[in-house]
Amino acid sequence: MHSRIKHPSDLPRLPCLTYRREREATTWKYIDQQGLVQELPIQGTLSSNNGELLRMAAMDGMGIALLSEPAVRGCIQDGTLVRLLPEYRFAVRQFSNGVFAVFRQSRTLPLKVRAFVDFAAEALREDEAPPPSA
Repeated sequence: MHSRIKHPSDLPRLPCLTYRREREATTWKYIDQQGLVQELPIQGTLSSNNGELLRMAAMDGMGIALLSEPAVRGCIQDGTLVRLLPEYRFAVRQFSNGVFAVFRQSRTLPLKVRAFVDFAAEALREDEAPPPSA
């Protein structure tokens, strides 16, 4: 099925697995060739607030899911899942998503806290690396 997908605008007509919170409409955002954020209304064939369930449903061939790279890295490496439209960057919410380290303000930051923050920042930087070209 994924061979028919040439552009993000193809996604609304395909079976998608959506992460959904409460009753809000599901939209997937992507950055187009001009660098502008575009939104796609997605009518999921399966909606859940459980990313693991969506990953398993995608692995079972139920549809296309928008999941985080760390959540599916192993499945992509072993061929269980296939990355679609790798030339586009997608998000469910904002593209300015971030991970923040929050700790009490003090004159000195414990070394183990600083070491963890540095380790986490480096690990997340590696996750953001673009996929290698084939």
